[in-house]
Amino acid sequence: MINSKFYAKNISTMPLSYNMRKNAYIFALMPISLAFFHMPKPVIYICTAMIFIALFFLPVVTYADECWAVTNVKGYGAYANEKYKYIEDGLVNSVVVVCFTEKGGYVIGTETKFIKLGKSTLVGYAGSHKGNELVEVYQIDRENNKLLYTKSRVGTQFIDNPIAKILSNVVASYVGDVERIIQ
Repeated sequence: MINSKFYAKNISTMPLSYNMRKNAYIFALMPISLAFFHMPKPVIYICTAMIFIALFFLPVVTYADECWAVTNVKGYGAYANEKYKYIEDGLVNSVVVVCFTEKGGYVIGTETKFIKLGKSTLVGYAGSHKGNELVEVYQIDRENNKLLYTKSRVGTQFIDNPIAKILSNVVASYVGDVERIIQ
């Protein structure tokens, strides 16, 4: 058995320097730390496992993403191949997932790099050495559960594909419905 009175009594009578006396409380903790080693091994294993489990889940809770599923995206776009005449447009039959992180954000399915401005806005830019440039802004209207999305793209080559007219220079704005899926 460890005698804590022995440690407390002898600390005051030991010839210690000023710094050692100032930190002498460390010696008073010796009985506690030594008692830990006298615990049954299963108790030590359980305590250690609980500490590791707590440390494992701490980053998940602290740095969780806030993600929103976006549907029913409708709006207007003005495309270069249509002489920039505004037409009804939208993201038909698709679900967009917009996520905000502690240091930024991302949109699933795009390679655009985003920065976060404020709590509810992501601004993204993507470009290439060929002169293609794309700017996108995603904003969540939290009070009305809506996404406000704008897109502007220049430097692209129009491809008249029978399935879809793609990669025309464009400016567009859309509104969609949002639902928080990860908080």
